[in-house]
Amino acid sequence: MKPLKKLFNRVIFRLGVWLFCWAYRLLAFSWSKKIVFSPEFTKLSDNNKPLLIAFWHEHLFTSLFITRYHKIITVVSKSSDGRFIAEVLKHFGSKVARGSSGSGGVGALKYMLDHIHTGTHWGGVAVDGGRKGPRRTVKPGIFDMAIKTGAPIFTASVHSSSLKILKNTWDQTQIPLPFSRVHFRIDGPLEGLDQDPKSPANKELLKAQLIQTEKNAEYNSIN
Repeated sequence: MKPLKKLFNRVIFRLGVWLFCWAYRLLAFSWSKKIVFSPEFTKLSDNNKPLLIAFWHEHLFTSLFITRYHKIITVVSKSSDGRFIAEVLKHFGSKVARGSSGSGGVGALKYMLDHIHTGTHWGGVAVDGGRKGPRRTVKPGIFDMAIKTGAPIFTASVHSSSLKILKNTWDQTQIPLPFSRVHFRIDGPLEGLDQDPKSPANKELLKAQLIQTEKNAEYNSIN
């Protein structure tokens, strides 16, 4: 019975991913989208230069639609939740490095750095990411990536005219409602970084720019 149970679970899992992705496509199709990149970001992207994009984990759901147009690579944990997220991201054309600080982190980081360094993929990093957060607390991993790849850090945010916030999730996931106006924005690059990836000043600098990008996305979505 064990092989049959495993097969059944695999089928249910794949079906769940497929249903989620198509439900997302239908929802995203109803949105009125506006996408704005900073001139520096556009120039580097057009020339296939290494790029890192920092964002808050709460915007991951909304930002999935951007993967239809641009190749992205990110690190996802090896947890059961991470497995589902990884399959969804791959469905939309992203590459995924599976790992965390507790398991497979070194290999996942190397895999991600290799793709970022060639310029074939944008490096997407939920800087407060993980299963527990804490929410909106910048972790130092992105600074280590920037130093090892020479990639500048840009900040991304999304503003939706109407949305549902999942209060029971650690990151308070945001889900735009059908027919919302959704503004996706990338600002930067981040300047004045210390070469020490664990520098508290780096965290404060990145957090401040993330908040500013969020304000810019909101302001420009209504003007």
